[in-house]
Amino acid sequence: SRVYVQLDEPFSYEAWIRGLGAGRSFVSTGPMLLVQLDNQWPGHFFPPFSPLRRAAGAEELRRLIRLTGRTVSERPLRLIECVANGRVIATIIPQNQRTADGAYATRLDTPLNISTIDSSWITVRCWEDRPGGRFRFAHTAPWHFPVEGRPNRPYRQEIDWLISRVKNEINRNRDVLPTAALDEFRQSLSIYEEISRRAVEIDP
Repeated sequence: SRVYVQLDEPFSYEAWIRGLGAGRSFVSTGPMLLVQLDNQWPGHFFPPFSPLRRAAGAEELRRLIRLTGRTVSERPLRLIECVANGRVIATIIPQNQRTADGAYATRLDTPLNISTIDSSWITVRCWEDRPGGRFRFAHTAPWHFPVEGRPNRPYRQEIDWLISRVKNEINRNRDVLPTAALDEFRQSLSIYEEISRRAVEIDP
């Protein structure tokens, strides 16, 4: 897979790294996923929502945003998904219009309704089926919707999976990688374990 970064300045290593650090990116094994939410590239932090009261008494934050942009792929895409806090909130059937170059393109201009209590994130991903049951995909970095005093609360099953994967990588590479590389895994593990303190269970 490769990482593509949106630059607002001439290309250089330093500019690419700044864009990557800011989250203006998508990862892909094939399709191009060039999309924005409310005219903002991935990595953007939106201002807090205006609160509305739910019947249960908890603060629910709602906002209507618009997904725009395009996809380009070698073969027709099967679907495009918008994911909020780990759950699919919208599924888009691609247009897959044939281009002059023989690729398949889809234009996006789709409204999305967001409702949340805690800080949240949204990503966009797409899937391209390949022969033999294989597939290619593209996945954006997240857009962020912060709520003051209400940090994002990941699902327990998801953060536990990440922790187990990092532990497996540490064990698998203990006699292979240099200490500096293993320390990066250990730092990631420490971050994930801290995040797990605020995790919640997935609703049945």
